[in-house]
This record gives sequence, structure tokens and C-alpha cells, in this order.
Amino acid sequence: MTLFRIPNSPPASRPRRRAFVAGLALLATLFGPGSAAAQSDEWTYRATVYGWFSALDSSVETRRGKVETSLDFGDVWDALDFAGFAAVEARRNRWSLLADINYSALGGSEPTPFGVLFSRAEVDTTLLVVSGYVGYALVDTPSIRLDAAAGLRYIDLDFDTRLVAAAAARNRAFSSSDGWVDPVAGLRLHVPLTERLGFDAFGDVGGFGIGGASSPSWQIYAGLGWRVGESWSLRAGWRSMTIDKEIDGRDVSVGVHGPVAGVSIAF
Repeated sequence: MTLFRIPNSPPASRPRRRAFVAGLALLATLFGPGSAAAQSDEWTYRATVYGWFSALDSSVETRRGKVETSLDFGDVWDALDFAGFAAVEARRNRWSLLADINYSALGGSEPTPFGVLFSRAEVDTTLLVVSGYVGYALVDTPSIRLDAAAGLRYIDLDFDTRLVAAAAARNRAFSSSDGWVDPVAGLRLHVPLTERLGFDAFGDVGGFGIGGASSPSWQIYAGLGWRVGESWSLRAGWRSMTIDKEIDGRDVSVGVHGPVAGVSIAF
């Protein structure tokens, strides 16, 4: 179920490599063949592939001021180079394990607030987010399930900005790039509405400005799931994610939000 790729980039710094390895190690611990989930017949699994039809809002501080970019879904689709989204969940009694991966690479152009000096700003954004959670059901009844969850979120963000002037010699370009791990905590809710239809929601917040983490990162989701067979179900909803971080001395903010649709298989 490999639906994402890691973009080609210059060799990462040692802290960035350590952060990426930490994120992968978490997922390997949760879902590797040596885990408790793989050794017990009582565990159940669900894999989901989904599309996120998102808009993008971003901003980055420069020496000349803040450059802001706002792209609706049509703009994002035109500028999209590659995207992939997938999630895996394992559950046993009140305990659950969840991994979520999303990757997108896109670019956009906006007028600048810098008057005649620069006519427009061109921004290329590459975002990889890998999240892993351990959850426990605080409430688990036939009519509602409420999980508390905690884990880690690895974020890899590349932000390239070009300020375009009337004369090419006056163009300015700079990049902000970093990879880091946020501690995260949140809640997940499932409410069966009928035998086949259910409501799902989750929200989390992370980073908290601890060390080199985000300040902060957060996401929310709400949607419906429709079971179409013994194993298959369709899902649709709305998801929003925001990441704020100081990278290379610049304040960077990225927000992704929009409808989500996908298909799940339980096994």
C-alpha cells in the first residue's frame, strides 16, 4: 500500500536524519512483524487509502516582509506534482494503534505586497507527515466509543520561495527546509448511526514548542463511514491541518484543509 514517495533533496543534516529515523522506528514498533498485534489472533486491522481534495494556505517571513500564498483546490490540482495518503489501524479490546501517512508536492504563484520591487512570489512546497498513535478507549459501548490517543508526528517540510522582479537579475530566492518530530495528543470519536453508517471524528495537537518541535501543529477531521460489505467501507469527510514552525530563522506556517474521500478494508 505504498502511495507516497520521499522527494529527492540534498543530504539532510544529522538532526534531521535522526528525526526521520525516530518517526520510522515508531511505525516499525507499532506495526512490524514482531509486534504484539502480529502475534495475537484477537487483533483486528483496517487499512484506508484516501484522497484529500485540499486547499493550501502558507506564509513565510522574509527580510522584506511576509509572503503569503492561498491556493484553492483548483490551484492546488494544477500545481500538484505528486500526492499520496494512507492510514492503517490495529485494534484489540480497548487498545488501538494507528499510523497515518500523507505526502504532497506542489507550487503556486501570488502577487507580492512589495510594490514595484517584485511583481509576484513563486512558492514550491513539499510536505511529508507521518503520524503514529497509541489509543485507549475511555468509553466503549455499543452506542459510542471515545479514545484518548498519544504518539509522535514526523514532519518534513521544504519551502522554496522566489521573488520575481521585472529584471531577472533582481530576482531573489531562498529556501526553508527542516525535518522534526512532534509529540502529539488527541481524541478520537466513533458513533454508530445505523447498522452500516457511522460518524467518525478526531483531533490532535502537537509540538508545543518543545525543543525543535512545532509551535504548534494540529489537525481535525469529521466524516461518515458507510459499510458496503463484510470488509469494505467508503469514507468521506472534512480534514484540516496546520503547522507553525521557525525554520532557518524564518517563521513558516502551512495550512491544508478540504474534503476527504477514501475506501477502507478490514481484515
